[in-house]
Amino acid sequence: MKINTHADKTSEPISQAVVNSLPKQQSSGESAFKLVDNRPEAIAQRKLQEAINNNPRRVQQLKANPQVAKNNPQIKQLRDYQAMADNFASQTVQGKENLADGGWTGDKNTQLRQSPAASGNIVQCYGQIRFANLASDAKYQTKGAAIIAALQATPNIQNFLANKNAVITLESDPQLASVRVRDDQVQITLSPWFFEQESRGRILGMLAHEFGVHPLADEALTGPEQAQETLDITNNTAFPTGIPGHPGHTITPGAAGQTDHVFAAVAGQPRFISYQQTAYQMANAMYLRSLAPGGDVTGAHVTDQIMTYLSDIAMILATNDHRGQIVLEPQRTADAFNHLRTGWLAFVGGQPNGAALTGLTPGAKSKGDVLGEVTGMMGKFILSIGTGSKDNSQIEQTKTGLFNPTYADLTNAQTGVLADHNLNLQPKNSGAPTPSFLDALDDVTGNAAGHNRLQARANIFAHRPDPDPATDAALGRLFVNLTNNTLESPISSDNLHYLAVFLNLKIRIVKANGQMEVKGNGVRCTLLEVAKPALHYRFAT
Repeated sequence: MKINTHADKTSEPISQAVVNSLPKQQSSGESAFKLVDNRPEAIAQRKLQEAINNNPRRVQQLKANPQVAKNNPQIKQLRDYQAMADNFASQTVQGKENLADGGWTGDKNTQLRQSPAASGNIVQCYGQIRFANLASDAKYQTKGAAIIAALQATPNIQNFLANKNAVITLESDPQLASVRVRDDQVQITLSPWFFEQESRGRILGMLAHEFGVHPLADEALTGPEQAQETLDITNNTAFPTGIPGHPGHTITPGAAGQTDHVFAAVAGQPRFISYQQTAYQMANAMYLRSLAPGGDVTGAHVTDQIMTYLSDIAMILATNDHRGQIVLEPQRTADAFNHLRTGWLAFVGGQPNGAALTGLTPGAKSKGDVLGEVTGMMGKFILSIGTGSKDNSQIEQTKTGLFNPTYADLTNAQTGVLADHNLNLQPKNSGAPTPSFLDALDDVTGNAAGHNRLQARANIFAHRPDPDPATDAALGRLFVNLTNNTLESPISSDNLHYLAVFLNLKIRIVKANGQMEVKGNGVRCTLLEVAKPALHYRFAT
């Protein structure tokens, strides 16, 4: 049912970049819109991106050869369209305002306070990796720096970070490590005890999995390869493991602990190849670093990294990625490790520095070795009790003054992330001293106070009712909040998503720990969530 008010009839015109399809509720609980932008440059850029997606191997070749890429018409066209899109976005969010003399001009009530550098093309500082909350203890700092250096020296990961930055957060993670991508930020988590007790080789081996199996493989897979994975999942295809002494043993995506792990463990699968190449490149980069005087990794670390890689796939093959079953199948796990080790030696022998890496590859394993490693892992977890590699003060605002405390604008983690992305925190314009989310959104889009609230209401009103009852109810609640100006703080993930879609924005919120939450696919804008003295939002350009 539509909600009619006098304000609806007098609100500002609906943007021409409209939502042309309806919101649906995904199984994950997160609403999903398909935003259709029919500007000529947007259509051309979509077609260009489709061409790139359909030929990722060619794109990788161009990335690997900058001189060829420089003169490649496809790359040149992408840059031209990106410049057009950026220029159009600037004009759209500014309305009557225009760029002049390196700064923003226009009505002072809607003027966007922006640094001079932000008005031109911004050179992003991509490829940066930082720890968000690493303790200042020298041994942890040294270990963290070595891990960052090895990641940046791995070509596949380096290429992946050509238009992204990464932030590593030490926090409890049942998987010990994980990687997820949010817009141009890669978010890595490491369990503190794993970081403290395991060698840098083991940690890097784990991160080789997280990168090589997931985002790097997702980016490299062609359309047909993705379709084949989907078909194998639908059919629950049984893949023979080929483990000697275990004839007929198979693994299936339907019964796996994690579906894509199956494709990363079966030799010849594209995801397996991505993982293998990443593991090799990382091992080779670590080996080369071990040769340098005062190197931050050693040959033993390289061995640990290779062992982690082989053990990871062995556990997937032996247990269909139900790793708790290792203690029930130690012999099959050992046999899988030795089988994979043979394949690894054959592969690495034909690669640069293959002889050296062959010598650094760990030896064969028995079921006793497997059980011993499980016991050793448990012991290291116990040893971590009472240690502290993380410093959560890095993700909290500092304060000065005992009786009348003054809080820093940002946390150390937020400050570091802004520097990595070449963004600058801007003065509080509207809603001072504690601007709400919508106040800050008006600031960053260069509109008068209240503009985005009215615009979102108008667009939601025009869209409703939604055929999906749950979505319609959620939009109804948001409409009421916008009408009464009672949008909650901090803003929920769902409301952030809806507002981004109906305002044709890509909204990035930098949390206190430096991680970004990103919703929408329109004009990019960046806000920072600030907890104290009262929760509010700031904008950055």
